Amino acid sequence: MSETVWVDNGLNLEQRVAASSVACYQSPVPFLINGPPGTGKTRTIVETVHQILRNHSEAHILLCAPSNPATDTLVLRLGSVLQPRDMLRLNDPNRTFAEIPDSINQFCYIDEDGRFALPPWKSLMKYRVVVTSCLDASMLVAGYCTNAALCALEEHAMRSIHPHRRIPHQTVPHWTHLLIDEAAQGSEPELCIPISVVYAQPSEPDVEELPDGDHGLSPLGYHPLSITPQLVLCGDPNQLGPIISSNEARKHDLDISLLERLFERSLYSEHPEARAKIGYGHQVNGTTFKPFVNLVKNYRSHPAILMPSSAMFYNDTLEPYATNGYISWADLPNPTLPLKFIGSVSKEDSIDEKATWYNLGEIQCVVDVVSSLMAQANQSTPPLRADEIGVMAPWREQVWKLRQRLRRAGWSRVDVGCVEDFQGREKRVIIITCVRSTPKYLNDDKKRGIGLVFERKRMNVAITRAKELLVVIGNGNLLCRDPYWKGFLQFALRNKLYVGPSELKIEMNADWMSRLESQIIQVQEENGFADGDDSEDRGAMMVAGGIAREVLRDIYSISHRSNQGWSIKIFFVFDSDRIVNRKKLFLLNLFKLVDMELFNTYQTPLSSRYASNEMAHLFSPSNRFYTWRKLWLNLAIAEKELGLPISEEAIEQMKNNLQLTPEQFEIAAEEEKKRRHDVMAHVHTFGRVAPAAAGIIHLGATSCYVTDNADLIFFRDGLDYLIRSLTVLISRLSAFAKQYRDLPTLGFTHFQPAQLTTVGKRTTLWIQELLWDLRNIRRAREDIGFRGVKGTTGTQASFLALFDGDHDKVEELDRLVTKLSGFEYAYPVTSQTYSRKIDIDILGPLASLGATAHKIATDIRLLANLKEIEEPFESTQIGSSAMAYKRNPMRSERVCSLARHLMVLHQNALMTSSVQWFERTLDDSANRRITLPEAFLTADIVLSTLQNISEGLVVYPKVIARRISQELPFMATENIIMAIVKAGGDRQEAHEKIRVLSHEAAYQVKQLGLENDLIERVRNDAYFDQIKSQLDQLLDPQSFVGRAPEQVDKFLKDWVEPALADEKAQQAIAVASKVELNV
Repeated sequence: MSETVWVDNGLNLEQRVAASSVACYQSPVPFLINGPPGTGKTRTIVETVHQILRNHSEAHILLCAPSNPATDTLVLRLGSVLQPRDMLRLNDPNRTFAEIPDSINQFCYIDEDGRFALPPWKSLMKYRVVVTSCLDASMLVAGYCTNAALCALEEHAMRSIHPHRRIPHQTVPHWTHLLIDEAAQGSEPELCIPISVVYAQPSEPDVEELPDGDHGLSPLGYHPLSITPQLVLCGDPNQLGPIISSNEARKHDLDISLLERLFERSLYSEHPEARAKIGYGHQVNGTTFKPFVNLVKNYRSHPAILMPSSAMFYNDTLEPYATNGYISWADLPNPTLPLKFIGSVSKEDSIDEKATWYNLGEIQCVVDVVSSLMAQANQSTPPLRADEIGVMAPWREQVWKLRQRLRRAGWSRVDVGCVEDFQGREKRVIIITCVRSTPKYLNDDKKRGIGLVFERKRMNVAITRAKELLVVIGNGNLLCRDPYWKGFLQFALRNKLYVGPSELKIEMNADWMSRLESQIIQVQEENGFADGDDSEDRGAMMVAGGIAREVLRDIYSISHRSNQGWSIKIFFVFDSDRIVNRKKLFLLNLFKLVDMELFNTYQTPLSSRYASNEMAHLFSPSNRFYTWRKLWLNLAIAEKELGLPISEEAIEQMKNNLQLTPEQFEIAAEEEKKRRHDVMAHVHTFGRVAPAAAGIIHLGATSCYVTDNADLIFFRDGLDYLIRSLTVLISRLSAFAKQYRDLPTLGFTHFQPAQLTTVGKRTTLWIQELLWDLRNIRRAREDIGFRGVKGTTGTQASFLALFDGDHDKVEELDRLVTKLSGFEYAYPVTSQTYSRKIDIDILGPLASLGATAHKIATDIRLLANLKEIEEPFESTQIGSSAMAYKRNPMRSERVCSLARHLMVLHQNALMTSSVQWFERTLDDSANRRITLPEAFLTADIVLSTLQNISEGLVVYPKVIARRISQELPFMATENIIMAIVKAGGDRQEAHEKIRVLSHEAAYQVKQLGLENDLIERVRNDAYFDQIKSQLDQLLDPQSFVGRAPEQVDKFLKDWVEPALADEKAQQAIAVASKVELNV
């Protein structure tokens, strides 16, 4: 590659590898170029064309793109080097001249009627490069200019010259290369048009394999080629794909591009250099051929704008190489990072029966942002112009209203359009208005594939158009329901880029923290690297940032799942160790994070191995102590409102320090060691960071104010999460029941063969029990109250003294704190604790859920033994370390194991409640710390595992049918007897005949191990001649299932649909993704 003469000398290594791979190698499989936004995809394709022409004098290239503008761009880029005699821009005859740039006309063919057309045969065959849209490639098919047609012509010519001579040669194809740019934007049928131009049928035999009697004439339509034409697809599978409006077409995945589908194949996805397996700073291997190249250098966006998309969509592989101007804007919340998220709570509205939406509040915000930017336009470098600003919205009505408002404000040159309008484009400034603010419409948005929420590809396009400034306007608390927007918002919060009228209800974590972010935050800001640092220091920053991000992500994930004290020390190095201007010291400090103690300390597998991140975090130390601080803040706010002398400064300091830092965990641990009291340890720790509030934290309260009220908050949030999970599980099993509503299967009583049922009907038995569990858990959730502020023995004496005997204020204090904590009511009376009967009421439905789960999983295990139904089993999964053939139902076994544990935990709650002495005894504390989290974690694991099973259940109808065939003849004997009687026979005589034949058949089955031949015996007995024609009908399994299919339909309609009809249930189902198990 070093000896290659490049037409474009500015190509980076990855682009050169892509071009040389196609030009110098003949890949038997499609060669894919994965090009994220701003990485120079088209530039790479253009250079690839030049290198093919230079390396292969006989090459003829078909170059395509899904749209005419993208195709024209290719011609414009190539036109600076290629001459009109070498390149043809093929256009549909109906295309107008006004649509085509003037400089392209010289490459087009125009017929005598003044219309675009296919050139004459002789001229067409001389072009080295033909550029056309994928759809217009059909002109070549219609004109018989495909490789198949041209090879057929050559073969027929040879036959005419030598009609009796065997022709062993393979035909050289005319079209040697097919390159498709922006391939991810075209549908697969669309791309098949140019593919059909280049490829012959590969499934037919070679000429040499034909029998001698065929005289070497190949089959019609098949023409073996001496070389396989090279197919190159270039695009980004993480951006918007083909626009498919048909629901039926989307149902069959026609909205998934060929490029995306190919990248999912193991040849590409499991390659060691696949994008999912490499990281930031990875050096591409330029010597070993592979069938793809990942472009990683971004020439468009400021690093801050690149960070979220790189981390979320490209495995943190993108590298910033843009050389842009600079936007100076005083309204940036963090002047060092040109990105701003403006929180909005304004409501959206619609027209045309909710066909399209707009949000007037966000429109006004856009106008304000544009006006502010333009007022400071001359301070930017170069000065900002209105036409360098792009405004994006997901709905046309928002676009139209924005244009009207901006026009009235004098900013008509601002470019406003839908997200789709901006794909492939860029602007110095991009403003995104998300519009959606009401959760109840999200489900419909998702079904229709519209909006920006739960539309990963559309979101990616939106946030990657900006070069120098990105502004997002939206309802953060709604957007964070989408995991990708949640990641974006966490990025904004981590870097102080969020401004808004309301507090974001979002937990902070290090998910999708990019290496770029680690580099900028930890090195540039904290340690003052200057712009002029040498390349060694820049390399140190990149390496250090990359390692930091990996350690943060991996250890943060562990800490989320752990209750061990060490887990919260992970960020300590960044706060305590100042990094000097050398990579060695930075890395040494960073590696302090890695401590073998992580692997030498017991962790409960419930959180470290099985549970979801959400449930593991709910009961984590960081969330528990955050909740304690929030409760103390609520108490202080209420006490201040009721007249106690608490300063505004105290309240503000408490608000600003709700989240514990690693040092505070260290301090709290030391305090608890000294005081032997966890609550007081945290009171003192909180007071250190909120000194103005140190004297009023926990004022009038007892320890149970924070411990018990926090537990009730965890119960409430935990049950909400379990209800969502259970709802999704019921939905998944309902779809399975509907699919197999009428598939007959053998019923079992006492695990002995019984009357037939259907697979769907058996599933409804599982669903019915889950519905009862859903009802019980919902009731438990609705019944949860708040302990409130009740004092040491529940009499509120301390608060009564605090308010000088004012009973009304004490009651109002209880009400205010309850409301601030998000509860509808507080329990009217308590002792020091809330009644431990509440724990019974919470764990009871969870134990019942465990019983249901155990029954379902046991059924699946038994059915797996019968080989009728199996849980999912991956191609790389191992069933037994000794017996390689085994397919153990390990998921169902896990469910049974954990379900037993879940059922047993209820006993702890019963015993704890029964031994409470008078107003309180402390022998419940240690027990509850284990029992309560484990009950929720276990229920979470059971539900997620069952969902995973339900999403991959495999049914074997032929095995089921074979088992039925063994038992059905015996079951059909009563029907045979009735048929004989109806034909005029004697019932007792028929019964005796059947009895004798049945015993003979049973002997065949049980003693000799043969097939059940009862029906054959009946057919061969002359006594049954008069009903022999009815035997097949009498043995139809469908006639033995009774009303099972109708029962399934009625049950799903009358019971399941109403149970899942409320907005929360529909929302949970709409946003649920498939469960992937960690182990």
